[in-house]
Amino acid sequence: MKIHIAKTIGYCFGVDRAVNAVNDLLSKNRKVCTLGPIIHNPKIIKEFEDKGVKIIDHPSQVPNGYILVIRAHGTTKENLEYNFGMPQPQGYRKALRLFQHANKFNLPIVT
Repeated sequence: MKIHIAKTIGYCFGVDRAVNAVNDLLSKNRKVCTLGPIIHNPKIIKEFEDKGVKIIDHPSQVPNGYILVIRAHGTTKENLEYNFGMPQPQGYRKALRLFQHANKFNLPIVT
């Protein structure tokens, strides 16, 4: 049997972007949580948890002072439209406007 090794290996674009977003925030000493597991790789998830990244199930669970990163595979419309616990409605409206803009141009959403 002959084994061929690909010239390039690694994550798909969405996973790469999500993992890089978390790593970038951690390098800036930011507190990070993800909406569900960021990717389907237990080793990477464990590494992030060891660095203090919290995995939550709903935007209402974002702890104070944490930045929410949406998983590489996206989220539900309900989660995107949720108020994210913002005390001021204009913050929600701005977030919703940004999500709609990203959706219109088929851009990934990483917050």
